[in-house]
Amino acid sequence: MAEAETFEHDAGNLIEQYHSYWLGLNTSEQSLLQDFISSPMHKCNRQAQELGAYLSTLFKNNKIVNLGNEPLIRKYSSGRKTDDLPVHWSKFVGQLKTLVDLIERFLVYQQVMNENLVYQRMLVKSLKERKNNDLFLKAATDFRTSLNKSQLTIMVAADKWWLEHQCYYHKYTDHSTAQSIFDRNIAAFDTFNQVTFLRNYLEMLNRNVPNEPLIAQFDLAFEHILTTQAKFPTLIELYITLIKILKCTDEIPSPDYFNLKKIFFNGQYELAKVDQLILAKTCGNYLYLVYTQLGSPWLDEVFEWYEYISQKGLYALDGTISEDEYLNFYLIALALGKKKELSFFQETYTKMLDQKVRDQVLSLCLTSALQKENKTVEALALLNSAFPLNSKKSLKYDLRAKELRVMLSYEIMVIRQKDGDTVDELERNIDNLKKFCHRLIESNRLSAERAAQHLNFRLVASKFFLLQSKSNKEEQKAILQDVQKLIDNNAPLSYRSWILKQLSLLG
Repeated sequence: MAEAETFEHDAGNLIEQYHSYWLGLNTSEQSLLQDFISSPMHKCNRQAQELGAYLSTLFKNNKIVNLGNEPLIRKYSSGRKTDDLPVHWSKFVGQLKTLVDLIERFLVYQQVMNENLVYQRMLVKSLKERKNNDLFLKAATDFRTSLNKSQLTIMVAADKWWLEHQCYYHKYTDHSTAQSIFDRNIAAFDTFNQVTFLRNYLEMLNRNVPNEPLIAQFDLAFEHILTTQAKFPTLIELYITLIKILKCTDEIPSPDYFNLKKIFFNGQYELAKVDQLILAKTCGNYLYLVYTQLGSPWLDEVFEWYEYISQKGLYALDGTISEDEYLNFYLIALALGKKKELSFFQETYTKMLDQKVRDQVLSLCLTSALQKENKTVEALALLNSAFPLNSKKSLKYDLRAKELRVMLSYEIMVIRQKDGDTVDELERNIDNLKKFCHRLIESNRLSAERAAQHLNFRLVASKFFLLQSKSNKEEQKAILQDVQKLIDNNAPLSYRSWILKQLSLLG
């Protein structure tokens, strides 16, 4: 019956949507929601209120709604007892739409009531549309005071500009004499413009995605900002300094790095948590590139920033941790043998991984842990199971998996004393990594500069592979000298510590 199928489809989608919203509520909010739905101001009928309570009970007990239960549908629809079932189906779907609308309104209500700046902004907006100018000006002054006391962020800068815009473009303002109001409007816009521009420029440099025309435009605007004033707020000063660091190609590490570190730790409490996270993560990303050229001490410097993020709870800023954040911390902590810090991290953040990616993140981490324990065969088996040779998940997994596969297949080849199958597998994996890196460069998914560490790693792996086929001592020595030359010349190398370990084993 087409009508029944349509009903089950529409009702099922609405219940799923309502459930998704409901899961985002904490325990106290789940109780408050029912009071919100029952509030007379919403004019919600009794059956919809009862349906909301019924759904909450089901969700708490991990049960599903039986949409084929006719008495249930009739009970919670707003139809009359004498109405046919299709009428009740339609009314039931209407009840669900009402509940979805109300839970969305509840989320907005909670946001306004729990965040003072959001509340004040809405109060200013409401009063501007009403007749009492004195109340509007008082609310605007209170909002301005709160914003001035808040840590500068993009959102605070946006609110400051919005407020001054409301005050100047207002029917009670005398535009012919309100110079100070207009000046505040311009100043707030300049700050907002600077913060958003610098944040976007920083992200562009951090991503290192080739886009020369856009970079040229950003360079011009950046140089202009540097000439506008002598002293900047701490957040803007940090953005500017970090941009200079990422732009520096003449010296590794940039001479501005230790100055940035000093400014950050002296001024960290002037920064909102979101900006602490952004700046610390970007520093970690930059320093990892330094490590690929200069070696082990810089991996410790990377970890100092990551541990700061972990201990401050910044990874949990949105109640979830990203795949990149989890992988970066885990793999570097593992490489450095930071057992205590890694244990705290796993206990705190593993549960915050999105369920959709948790298995693949943890599989990659476990593969690396098994490799660290010299359980090489077991590690390669897990890697091949979770990330088959030609799998296409995303760059963050594919590149790591391909390099791990090269390392593991090399180690197994050495253990098994160069039997035919292991030699062929290693050669295939090295070639696969090379082709993958070139595809990334050709498709502009990775710049040539950022891909260099991976291509150089592939080159070293191929040298190690070639070494196994040489019995002549002089030929072996020449190959090892080629590898050592890359290290001595600070060529970017991913998994530099692994390369150094293999060199030491080769003597």
